Amino acid sequence: MIRLFRRRVRGVCTLALAMSTAAGCSRSAPAAEREPIDAPALFAQACAKCHAADGTGGLPMVANGPRPVDLTAIDWQRSRSDDELVAAIRSGRGAMPPFQDVLTTAQINALGGYVRTLKRQ
Repeated sequence: MIRLFRRRVRGVCTLALAMSTAAGCSRSAPAAEREPIDAPALFAQACAKCHAADGTGGLPMVANGPRPVDLTAIDWQRSRSDDELVAAIRSGRGAMPPFQDVLTTAQINALGGYVRTLKRQ
């Protein structure tokens, strides 16, 4: 009976070790090894259709619809915190769709930082 108990304990320990080793191998690369996000290219791909390549906004996407926000406007930039900007990209706001299911958190954060660079001088 003790022998059977020891075999089961040994089997459970072996299984636990194998699972922890497999989990360790499936981890993503450290942040230093990840490729940097090209925020301007991402903006061109995900945002420029509505906000224009330079961030000044564009024409409404539907007849009589809202005009996309001019991301370069100083008053608009001042009225939004960084967290609000990222939250709007992630969850959407008004006519703007959410991007949380399309972009990674790192991409959303990079876009938020990039939008800050569009501010008029």
